[in-house]
Amino acid sequence: MGKNTTKQIVDVFHELDRRAALALSEQRFEDALTIYGEVLKAERELKLVKESGHTLMNIANTLAMLGRYEEALAMLDEAAENREINKSARDKTAVQIFKANIHIRMGREQEAERILTAAFRSCRDYLQLGQMELLRYECYWKSNQRSKARSSLDRALINFELSGNREELKRALYTRIRYFESVGQGAFAAADKDRLRKLTEGT
Repeated sequence: MGKNTTKQIVDVFHELDRRAALALSEQRFEDALTIYGEVLKAERELKLVKESGHTLMNIANTLAMLGRYEEALAMLDEAAENREINKSARDKTAVQIFKANIHIRMGREQEAERILTAAFRSCRDYLQLGQMELLRYECYWKSNQRSKARSSLDRALINFELSGNREELKRALYTRIRYFESVGQGAFAAADKDRLRKLTEGT
């Protein structure tokens, strides 16, 4: 394949990705799904294994936005078998986080917790560890396990601090504020609100 041909192919994929992103931003989910389907078909024809794994995740995300959770899970199962995805510990974990999230949306907290427990064993990424702890919090909260829910929130905050991701840290703080308010611990909620304010103001 010549350089000009390769560039043309890359340009086409970039344009399709742009169109899909625009469709998603405008909440034209069916249009985005159609575009990603075209991308996946082309990637498979060209044997672009790594790219097809990420496209499967994009399709799963779009299906989830449409509430088509079983189809989204099927796409994620396929992505999990992608050999290039499996070469990246972060990508492998991202697939499992996504699957757990969908199971929670479907009211399958036990299955989500099973997936998260398995993913925790091999994850060394602070950001992803924090994201998994927040999902665990949802599982525990919905099953009325308040002590475990609080512990997961605390661990999420620690991991987000270690990751340096301020946006996720703010999200975890906001979640813990709601937790404290819901269990009548106003003083703790106030302390977290002050911390969140300082973080938002950059002080």
